[in-house]
Amino acid sequence: MNIIKELYWKEFFYNYLSNNSYWYIPKGYAIKSDNFENIKNKLSVLKEYENEIWNSELQTIIRKEFIKKGLFEPRAENQNEDDENAIIRVIKVITSILGLAWVNEKEKLHITDIGKQLLEKSNYEEIIFNQIRRFEFNNFNITKNKDNIKVLPIFYLASVLIKLKDKHLTKDEYCLFIAKKLNNNEIKKSIDEIEKYRLLNYKDKEKIKDYLKAKNIKNIQNKKRKSILNTIELDSSYAFNFFASSDLFYIENSNILIKNKKQLENFLNDCNKNSVWIDFKEKKDW
Repeated sequence: MNIIKELYWKEFFYNYLSNNSYWYIPKGYAIKSDNFENIKNKLSVLKEYENEIWNSELQTIIRKEFIKKGLFEPRAENQNEDDENAIIRVIKVITSILGLAWVNEKEKLHITDIGKQLLEKSNYEEIIFNQIRRFEFNNFNITKNKDNIKVLPIFYLASVLIKLKDKHLTKDEYCLFIAKKLNNNEIKKSIDEIEKYRLLNYKDKEKIKDYLKAKNIKNIQNKKRKSILNTIELDSSYAFNFFASSDLFYIENSNILIKNKKQLENFLNDCNKNSVWIDFKEKKDW
């Protein structure tokens, strides 16, 4: 029987293609442990301009300060000011994801209490590890057309990996069976889908990927990102770096693997004993 027509996979395709939401990690600056000190140093510059209005003028000032302090080396030529400041906006997004800084409702740059702790304490790496482990996808950072998104990506990945027989996850398996899940309650579903996928032969696996890649996203402007699967694949390296920065996983040959099983089990036990999900009511809380 054609794998595409099997009921199990037809239902999977329907769910996968029902929306364009996925685990999006910003591109342009990889969040990984090698960059933690650089993130701290850039946050230190942002702190100098706390409570200033976040506009193009301030972004230009910060960019020049980054260059002066050796935190950024411009490479592109013939850019306008807005393009030159793109890296500053990326850093703002990165520090926001990590819960270190954000632009408040008055459009002013604000450093969070955690951000200030990071600048004041010597164990800044441990602070970032914990922020990544606590990070959640919710209505404020993944999409605006859903109201039931509850995903803790590090907890989700850890829960899946610890149950898989060989304790690893391939890039294809992540893109197909992890990155589109919008609720922690889908962990068992991900495990089931991965196990069924692994029983398939190479040709059937390729058919599943080809089928999804043939389903174009409507009104897409970026021609490289024709399908939602293709989009997730292009973003996966940034996502993998982010996950590995939790210090619970490592990346090898485009696979996600457990760094230390005991440490991972302790993390999961702690999550299960203590409520780790926070229902943010407003963007400022997130």
